[in-house]
Amino acid sequence: MPFANTYATAARRPERIFDMEMRALKIVGVLMMLSAGCTQPGVYGGEVGDDDSIHCDPSSGFCFRVDSLSASCRAQSWVARTERSSCPDGVDGLAGRWNLRPERSVSVGESSYCRYEWTSDSGRTPDADALRALSAREPIRDLQPNCEVVIASATIDTTWPALERSFFEQTEQVEALPEANGPAKPVRVEIIDSAVTRRHEDGEPSFGQMAHGRAMGLIVRNLACPSGGSCRAEVASTLALPLVDTPMGAVRDEVNGGHFGSMTDLADAVNDAVSAWRSTAADQRLVVNLSLGWDPMYGGEYAEGPNDLTAPVRSVWEAIARARCLGAAVVAAAGNRVEGPDVTGGALYPAAWANKSAPSLKTCHSLGVTSVSDDFSPEQPLVFAVGGLEPNDADLALGRPDSRPSPVAPAAHAVVSDPTPEQHSVMQTGTSVAAAVASAAAAVVWSYR
Repeated sequence: MPFANTYATAARRPERIFDMEMRALKIVGVLMMLSAGCTQPGVYGGEVGDDDSIHCDPSSGFCFRVDSLSASCRAQSWVARTERSSCPDGVDGLAGRWNLRPERSVSVGESSYCRYEWTSDSGRTPDADALRALSAREPIRDLQPNCEVVIASATIDTTWPALERSFFEQTEQVEALPEANGPAKPVRVEIIDSAVTRRHEDGEPSFGQMAHGRAMGLIVRNLACPSGGSCRAEVASTLALPLVDTPMGAVRDEVNGGHFGSMTDLADAVNDAVSAWRSTAADQRLVVNLSLGWDPMYGGEYAEGPNDLTAPVRSVWEAIARARCLGAAVVAAAGNRVEGPDVTGGALYPAAWANKSAPSLKTCHSLGVTSVSDDFSPEQPLVFAVGGLEPNDADLALGRPDSRPSPVAPAAHAVVSDPTPEQHSVMQTGTSVAAAVASAAAAVVWSYR
């Protein structure tokens, strides 16, 4: 198994890691160049719209598409990109108003991403023409609907002790990890997902309305911090999926988390996680785990640079690029197969950006990073995509068509212990699991260097 052998080597004989070339480490690609340094979202394969374009089971996280593109890019929420330091005010429309949401608008380098949301006392359909007219009067470079983000598919089972043993056998989990020699510290692993934002020294993953985010954090913690010995990862959580679908439309719940989120919610989460890391734990390394993504039909491909990306997509690209400039490793799930109309192939974004290079030094400077990390190299990929394996090492049956990256990790029937009355995590199957396993393996090996 490409990542497991290296994980086991690091766990049992960490001194050998220092004699290995990182390029030779087959640890889901995440570790290929960590010695020099180290998508929009839904790891199920699409987004959720206000008219239930994706149906999600809140307990398991299993999602499937029931409608098409327009349902997943909400007409009530738009994003404008401007190269000014401030955003244009909102504008009146027919029987309603487009309100600027300054608390959800953000500046990254030379770009400002301005968010406008439609309100109408009479329930009037959003007047997109009024907002487009604003872009004709103001220096707005791009104006697009804000598409949404969901988590990967997942399943549930109650035979968790046997499943946990099987999962640990697949991942070659060890009973205890040795202490590192010298000043090496545990690596922070940010789970950007459905769990509410929490960063505590105990490294305990947080909770959310959907179990997916906590399950990913528990996978990382159980693999990188087995009982006894050393803990080589500090797990933190940042909420990227704050929206809950209701008969009145999407409602934001920052306190309990939601079932899906927008592309700009994902961008905010990455930026917030990186900023928290830099302000509180800059002496640690950072792995950003993205067990979520969006279907390629909603954008993400570019030729020479990100200038061709829509504003919501570009906001995610810039957040990830900034994280890479600062030395973080970004691990993304390739995505799972779904049924329904408009099903496409290929990896989800951000994972599909694994075939793109990390930003240039010039781009890092434009994103406000004047001094790049020693862990960064523009020759590395922008993200490290991870595909899934069945217990017999075959490709994950749930994987998306034409989406398998060369780095792969176990992805089936993952359930681990949880220090709660339930005693175990909700069982998960999908490339979300593979990404979490890869992030844990990356943290373990990186922490010994």
